[in-house]
Amino acid sequence: PTGIYQRRAAAEAIRRRRLNLSGGSPIEIQFGYSLIQLVDEVRGGDLLERITMIRQQMLHESGFVLPTVRIRDNMQLGINEYVFYIYGNEVARGRAEPYKLLAMDSGLVTEKIEGIKTTEPYDGCAAVWIDGTQRDRAETLGYVVAPASAVVATHLSKIAHENIGRILAGQKSDRQDPDSYRRSLCGEGIIEADLRTRMLRYITDKGFEIDDRLIPDWRVIVE
Repeated sequence: PTGIYQRRAAAEAIRRRRLNLSGGSPIEIQFGYSLIQLVDEVRGGDLLERITMIRQQMLHESGFVLPTVRIRDNMQLGINEYVFYIYGNEVARGRAEPYKLLAMDSGLVTEKIEGIKTTEPYDGCAAVWIDGTQRDRAETLGYVVAPASAVVATHLSKIAHENIGRILAGQKSDRQDPDSYRRSLCGEGIIEADLRTRMLRYITDKGFEIDDRLIPDWRVIVE
């Protein structure tokens, strides 16, 4: 039986690598068992909706089209753990309490509140996981309160912004035809010119390099 499980695990690892090297989404979030409910709309999960909002926000802010996000469960993780992958490589991980709320110190907190101490993943501020019944008191004390789905979505937003170069580089390596890649990157026929300009300015402002073969006229566009 042990040999069977090992072969199955090896086959699954190969399948995952093939997916990561194919046309599948470069971004993946793996969840521990209890966090799956965050994407289960039947159980009130709204993480998918929040991810859609992040993609729209990034498009309008920088013109960057964030790829769709693949979501999977992983029984090897702690039940409240989640991990971000880009092209199969782990880039960050965190913990969330699906039945609690995260109370974040806004800097104006007048009194500490009891809970599970942690840090908010976006900017590292002090925070505590509290019961829903404590929400009103936490807000009165000056805390900013958010559900677990918002915490994970905010963490995703940070990861996406920090790894735009890696995502684009991976897309570049997956494409042999520069013209095809250029159309995909600039969204010809999909993204209007002003958004393409914003995207290119955003990329260059962040210090990312642009291959002249892929976008020959990018310097003219951003000037």
